[in-house]
Amino acid sequence: MLCRGTLRTLCAASLGVWLLPPALATSQTTATGVDSTQIAALVRYPAFFHNRTVIVQGTVKTVGNDTWLENSVDARIRLLRLTGTSDGKPIQVRGIFVDVGRLPANDPRLARFGIEALTVSGSRREWPRPGELLVVSVERAASYTAPSGQASIHAVVLDPDRVQNQAVVVVGQFRGRNLVGDQPAAPGHDKWEFVLRNGSSSIWVVGRRPQGSDFNLDPAAPKDVGRWLRVSGVVRRLNDLVCVEADAIERGDREPETGPASRAQPLPALPAPEITFSLPIEDEIDISLKAVVRVQFSRVMKAESFVGKVRASYVGTGPADAAPVRDPDLIATYMPKDQVLVISFTRPLERFRRVKIDLLDGISTPDGGALKSWTLTFWTGGR
Repeated sequence: MLCRGTLRTLCAASLGVWLLPPALATSQTTATGVDSTQIAALVRYPAFFHNRTVIVQGTVKTVGNDTWLENSVDARIRLLRLTGTSDGKPIQVRGIFVDVGRLPANDPRLARFGIEALTVSGSRREWPRPGELLVVSVERAASYTAPSGQASIHAVVLDPDRVQNQAVVVVGQFRGRNLVGDQPAAPGHDKWEFVLRNGSSSIWVVGRRPQGSDFNLDPAAPKDVGRWLRVSGVVRRLNDLVCVEADAIERGDREPETGPASRAQPLPALPAPEITFSLPIEDEIDISLKAVVRVQFSRVMKAESFVGKVRASYVGTGPADAAPVRDPDLIATYMPKDQVLVISFTRPLERFRRVKIDLLDGISTPDGGALKSWTLTFWTGGR
């Protein structure tokens, strides 16, 4: 029997486990499309990590027939078919993170996660809602030993408890105020906060403006993305985001952790923004007449670009005895800290109606990255 995921618990399935080369355990990988993170962040921000390859680590613990990967902050992952490990052994795993509720029940990819049916509330069967069943399909696993010597972004992000409130020095590329979408949210510490990335790992830097005697970077300017920096500071954790509260920032004075940098090559274009999550989800039913719609984006958006580009309407006809009604009036507010658009309505929605939300062409990021037009539909209930 499979159980619903709890607020800080992940259920994870694997198709098999292979030993990782030592490179993974020591963060000497330059692979793209991989996010090193902590279990607590997966639980708190499942929409962001959904369908991404992640690297996480923790300590193995067996409870009955279940094997778990735990860390010290009340968060854990259930691992299936993990062999060759024993209780108390620290390991590092790499695999695909999936929020099952974001996939349709007939999605063929579910088979490879080992999930055939979900049993909820005794004998009652229903498909989980987003966030209720979080899955990591493990591709590889390896024993992990905490690195000695100078900390790296990779080591700090995977095991922040080990260096919490301790001074570190990290080197990475400046990514602005999450301009490339490396992080699921912003800590909201100060207006100069920015992301530093090296290889598969990224971290927030807060508390100090990114400037020095021979440079002055702007967290909102895409032109500054890619500059190598060396940051000294103290490790903090804010909203399950790992941060370095900076004491000093200077140009990177050595090669990055992941090998020589190709400084002569131009930086790739920033990715186009995408919708990573919405609430309600597509075609959800029985939505409250006083609902508030939330839409999350993969990148920081230009707040002014939403003006006149967000519309709401009723689709089709209502109940047989319903009088004609005008389309809903709305108020759209963009929250840059969370990269979320909040849509509220000036009056309750009509009962038992299909509602359509349209984000029209013209919405963009500060550097001009265009969002494709997007539509969300859902059904209201009776109250």
